[in-house]
Amino acid sequence: MRTPLDFFVKFRHLLLFIVLEAVCMSLIYRHNSNRDNVVFTTAGNVAGVFCDISSSVSEYFGLRVENRRLADENAFLRSQLYLVRDSVEVARLEALTSSDSILVGRVISNTINRNQNYITVDIGSVEGVAQGMPVYASEGVVGVVYRVSRHFSLVMPLLNTSSSISCRIRGADCFGFLRWNGGDIYHASLTDLPSRSGVFIGDTVETSGFSKSFQSGLMVGIVSDIEESEGVSPEVTVNLAVDFSRIGYVYIETTAVPQELLELTSM
Repeated sequence: MRTPLDFFVKFRHLLLFIVLEAVCMSLIYRHNSNRDNVVFTTAGNVAGVFCDISSSVSEYFGLRVENRRLADENAFLRSQLYLVRDSVEVARLEALTSSDSILVGRVISNTINRNQNYITVDIGSVEGVAQGMPVYASEGVVGVVYRVSRHFSLVMPLLNTSSSISCRIRGADCFGFLRWNGGDIYHASLTDLPSRSGVFIGDTVETSGFSKSFQSGLMVGIVSDIEESEGVSPEVTVNLAVDFSRIGYVYIETTAVPQELLELTSM
C-alpha cells in the first residue's frame, strides 16, 4: 500500500501543477466568449500536424504503386506516339493498337560499374517478352533484351562494351554506330561517321532504323564533344539521354522485332 502513496508524495508538485492547469483551462473556457474558437483552433492545429504526418507516411508507402501507375500511363502514351509516327506502316499500326504492344517492367537488378553491364527486369516470356526486343526508358533508348526466362528478362544496355546500335544525327543523312568504351556511365562514342559529316555540338543523336531491334527516330543522346582530323572519321562523344544509375522502370516493345527477322539475322 505504500507504493501508491510514495508515488503521490514523490510527484506531488507535478500533480498539483497539472490540477491547477486543468482548473485554469476550465475557467478560461467558461468565461471567455471566444473559448470555442480557441479550443477548436488549437485542436485543429494539432489535428493538422498529425494529418500532415499521416499523409506523408501514406505517400511514402504508396510511392511504388504510384510509380507503377505512372509507368503504365507512360507506356500507353508511348504507344499512341508510335501510332502517329508510323502511320504509313499499316501492318505495324494494327499491331500497335493492341494494349500489350508495350510492356512495363520493373528493374530489380542493375550494374553500371563493369564492362559487361546488364539490367534484370521482372517480366519474361509469360508476359510476351522475347530476345532482341527493344528496351526504353521515358528519356530514351536503354538497350535490347538479351536473355529471357518465364518471369524475368536480362537486358543488355548501352552501357555494355558488346553493345552496338546504328544511330544517326537528326536532320542529317550520315549515320554510325553507338558504342560504349567503359568507365563513364553518362557518355558513349558515335563511330564510323563520314569524315565530312557536318556534326555539331548540341546535335541530337537518334536511332537510324537500320538495326534489327530499333525503329528510326528514337532518342539516344546529345553530341557533347567532337574531335576531328583531316580525312578521318570524327570522334564524337554523346551525352546519353538515359541516366542508367537511376532506372526504376523500363518499357519493352513487343511488336518491334518480327520473329522472321530475328531468325534470319541469327543464321
